[in-house]
Amino acid sequence: MKEIEVKILEINVRETISKLKKLGAKKTFDGELVAFIYDFPDKRLKSEGKLLRVRKINDQAEFTFKSKLKKGKVKTNVEHQVNVDRFDSLHTILFSLGLKRKSYGNKHRVSFQLGKMHVDIDTCKGIPPYLEIEAPSSKELEKYVRKMGFRMDQTNSWTMRDVYKHYGKKL
Repeated sequence: MKEIEVKILEINVRETISKLKKLGAKKTFDGELVAFIYDFPDKRLKSEGKLLRVRKINDQAEFTFKSKLKKGKVKTNVEHQVNVDRFDSLHTILFSLGLKRKSYGNKHRVSFQLGKMHVDIDTCKGIPPYLEIEAPSSKELEKYVRKMGFRMDQTNSWTMRDVYKHYGKKL
């Protein structure tokens, strides 16, 4: 599946949720996420623009592989994701394959769905809240950015690591 998304930094959470509700968005999640990024010791996945992530959401685990297609104003990845019910076993398998845990992050996330658009509001310790908007095409993405009262020049295509770096934090 193709992932097309942007981030908007330093949002007002209350105003953003109000805008989403006025547009008819439905809340789909509100809770804590814990994510672990894995790579080989030689960092070959990172050097190839790939990411292997295990994320814990409530009692479930998401196992995600991303491969960067392009990074301009809009980030475009190929993303494959499966849900796994044995979080600890998945870590054991990855370690057994020679992968190492390279980073760890946690955040509070509130997610919404509006038509074809998916929106996440993320709050991380020591970082102002930010918005992530994902849509099926760049054109749809721009349409939803405007509908929410933002401009494309307020968006960026950063990764979570980029956001942390921007605020002088380590992931």
